[in-house]
Amino acid sequence: MQIYWTPIQQVVEEAKDTYTFKLELPAGFTWEEGAHTHFALEGFNKEDRPNRTLIRHMSISTFRPLVLAYLANGEGVPHLHSLNVDSSKEYLFNDVFASTDAFTAEFVDSRPDYYQKVEALAADRNGLFYVVGSDDFLHATIAALRQSGVTPDQIMLDKHDFQFEDFLKA
Repeated sequence: MQIYWTPIQQVVEEAKDTYTFKLELPAGFTWEEGAHTHFALEGFNKEDRPNRTLIRHMSISTFRPLVLAYLANGEGVPHLHSLNVDSSKEYLFNDVFASTDAFTAEFVDSRPDYYQKVEALAADRNGLFYVVGSDDFLHATIAALRQSGVTPDQIMLDKHDFQFEDFLKA
């Protein structure tokens, strides 16, 4: 694992208690939309084992670059649908997650509503499903997709490739 120490260039408050940190791009660092990465605060690796409370994984913000890339060039993808659970009604990234003819941004305020929508989306037998969230959320969403007939090759996770099989088993 490569560790880059880089300064924060700008902090943007996206919503209450939700921030975007714009970092200086380290020399040699490359990243593609949807790639898996972790960000940590200084001190995460001072002990024998990493202090996981100082490491952050991004959920909707990891998906945002994929949406931006799609909106810039959606060639070969007829439609993109983003389904999010958020009961606060303080939706993040409204400038990006706004529905258009080619992109649907949908927010539901409960898990039961979410799983009902997942079932409906799973009816698209050609659909691809990129699932982002906590491990428990991934397990439950994958189970709902599989019960609705979605095949493993239609599911992509915001995880390392080697973890995929473990999520399919549960």
